Amino acid sequence: MEDAIARLLDRYATVADGSSALLRSDFLTLIQQHAVSEPHFCDAFAQELVSRFASGDLDADRAAFAADDLHAAADFTLPSFARRVFALLEYGESSPTEARQLLEGYGPGSAA
Repeated sequence: MEDAIARLLDRYATVADGSSALLRSDFLTLIQQHAVSEPHFCDAFAQELVSRFASGDLDADRAAFAADDLHAAADFTLPSFARRVFALLEYGESSPTEARQLLEGYGPGSAA
């Protein structure tokens, strides 16, 4: 699943025409192929997305675009961590420092 998410986010890093890389049909196919729940996929995608933004691999606008697509692909229902990532990135005004702080609070046993 990590490879599929990485490929999707690689697409967001280079998208120039405004086309979405993650549609609802793609989302449903991916969760079926990887036998994971929608919330699990959303959180995994959100974690990699915010990690790439925090490291500078995705700029604010492209990270916001990917977060918006995840939100739509998940039929506007995100689990807690993915929702926090969406809220952080949705307007393209957050900083990599804020993203790193969010990641620091997320992990096994955290309340994220």
